[in-house]
Amino acid sequence: MITICLLVNGRYSILQNFTTVLVVLFTFITIGNFISLQTTQEWHISFDEILQGLSFGIPSARNGIQPLATALATFGIIGVGASELIAYPYWCLEKGYAVHTGPHRNTEDWLRRARGWLRVMHYDVFLSMIVYTTATIAFYLVGVAVLHRYGRDPEGMRMTSTLAEAYVPVFGVYARWLFLIGAIAVLYSTFLVANAGHTRVYTDLFKILGWIKRGDQKAHKRSISILGIVLPSICLFLFCTNMKPDVAVLWAGIMQGVLLPMLGIGALFFRFCQTDERLKPSILFDVLLILSCIGFFISGGWVVYVKGKDILGLFF
Repeated sequence: MITICLLVNGRYSILQNFTTVLVVLFTFITIGNFISLQTTQEWHISFDEILQGLSFGIPSARNGIQPLATALATFGIIGVGASELIAYPYWCLEKGYAVHTGPHRNTEDWLRRARGWLRVMHYDVFLSMIVYTTATIAFYLVGVAVLHRYGRDPEGMRMTSTLAEAYVPVFGVYARWLFLIGAIAVLYSTFLVANAGHTRVYTDLFKILGWIKRGDQKAHKRSISILGIVLPSICLFLFCTNMKPDVAVLWAGIMQGVLLPMLGIGALFFRFCQTDERLKPSILFDVLLILSCIGFFISGGWVVYVKGKDILGLFF
């Protein structure tokens, strides 16, 4: 109900700022937890173990779990996943990025303003990359140090309580409550912002289908409000079906992994067909962009191939 009220009224900025503070605190707690674990003999991860984890190799399948499938599914949701990449332009527009650049013109003033906002977005993306990469690595290493050595598997409805065990060696039994508060902050902020992004994406889809007249701001806002009720209600229904959280996360990663190649095509189209020649990036940028898109196609294509065989196997 809280999410629906926030999305219907569109007034979620205060909660977003509040949860941002909690997420930052939770991230620093995780990093501090890993550093503290490294000072102990029992939970210490050696440099050789870290190098082994960074080596090119895939563990063998166990209990019907394919590590490659899990890795490629995770590729779609680590850090900034496909859905976040889609929602990012909406937040740029709503937060006023480049609002003062003005319509495209062949003038030096317009070029200067455009370059200035591109620089802002470069800083934004770069700092985001540092934050989510550092937090993800720290969380993974804490999981390896504690959960793997405990032999605990965070599955089903016990996923959150099992993950909390990774904080007990350093922070004691109170870590469970500390982790729970942090998990609520992280997961709820993600849930809220994801639904807010989906309301805008589906509204644009309705415009493409002709169900909403383009340029009609009243219909635009009404659609966002209605979807702000419908989407969280669907999530509540799925939760009531006792769907396993870890399975849901894995399937979400698979779907986002499939979506990544489409985003790659869009990025290449905008770079080479829509970008003003005066604003084109360096050759290195283009090379890295193409390599990233190739990675998108490999991960997405593999997921479609493997899961397609599994689905066909159900019928033949």
